[in-house]
Amino acid sequence: LDMSKALEYNEAVQKSGILTQVGFVSRYESASLPGRELLQKRTLRHALLQAVYSGNPLRYWTSRYELCGGSFVENTIHRIDLLRYLVDDDYAAISAFYVPRQPDEGPEPMNLPHVYNVNYRFASGITANATTSRVMYETKAGKREMVIVSDDSVVEWSPKKIVENGEVVWETEDDTNAFRTQAEAFVQAVQTGDASHARSPYADGLNTLAGVLGANLSAEAGGELVQVDDLISGRVNYLVPGE
Repeated sequence: LDMSKALEYNEAVQKSGILTQVGFVSRYESASLPGRELLQKRTLRHALLQAVYSGNPLRYWTSRYELCGGSFVENTIHRIDLLRYLVDDDYAAISAFYVPRQPDEGPEPMNLPHVYNVNYRFASGITANATTSRVMYETKAGKREMVIVSDDSVVEWSPKKIVENGEVVWETEDDTNAFRTQAEAFVQAVQTGDASHARSPYADGLNTLAGVLGANLSAEAGGELVQVDDLISGRVNYLVPGE
C-alpha cells in the first residue's frame, strides 16, 4: 500500500540477486500463455476490462479502504497484471475516476468506492479501460470480461477459452489449478537456477503495483494524469490513506 516500500524491497532484491516471484496467479491460468502468443501476432489497439460484483462486505480488511487500498488494489490488480502479461507491455499513464461511497450507503464495515473507472495508456500507445463495480447489495449477479481489440480482430479472453471474432480459437476442459502451477514454477526456478520459469518476478511487478496505486492517486486528485515512471522512479510516492 506504500509505493516507496515496494521500491525499497526491490532494491534489496536486486542487490541480493535472489530469485523472486510475485503472487500474480492469473499469469498461470490455462489460457494465459496461449492468449499471449495469439496477441503477439496482432496489431493491438485497445483493451476493455470489466468486473461487476457484490457491494457487500467479504472480509473486514478487504472491506476497508485504509486496510486494502480498495477493490482495485486488492482484487482487480490480478486482471491489471494479466492484461500487461497478455499484451506484453507496461503501463505508462493513468487517469481515474471513482464513485465514492457515503457513510450511510451499504452495510458496515464497507467503506470502499462503489465504482472504480480507470483509463490507461501503455508504453506502446495502446489504451485500456478497466472498470470495477461493487454497487449491488441484494443480488449475487455479476460479470467479468476481458476484451482486446486489434486491427480486424476482437479477442475475448477467459481462463479456459479464447474467442476471436466470435469463433472459439482455443479452449480446454483442463481443471488446472493456477495457484499450484504458480508454486511449481517458482520451485522449478529455484531448483534449476533458471529465473525464466517464474512469470512474475518482483521487479516486473512494480509496474502493475504502480498501475493500481496510481489509479488511486489519480482518483483522489480528481482524475489528474499520473505518469507511472514517476512512481517507479520514486519521484512521486503514493501511500494509501489511513483512518
